[in-house]
Amino acid sequence: DLLEVPDEEENIGVVLMVLAAMLNIKIAMQETIKIMQTILICKVWKLTSLQ
Repeated sequence: DLLEVPDEEENIGVVLMVLAAMLNIKIAMQETIKIMQTILICKVWKLTSLQ
């Protein structure tokens, strides 16, 4: 099972590496979402200011 705590030291290292990779992906996704939101807000602002 993926959620079981590993009992061997080498397995713990692998689990920590996977968790670190997942955290990095989460942070990258959050930053991408922030950028996309900023772009969308700017586009909406430009569209509304042109009317």
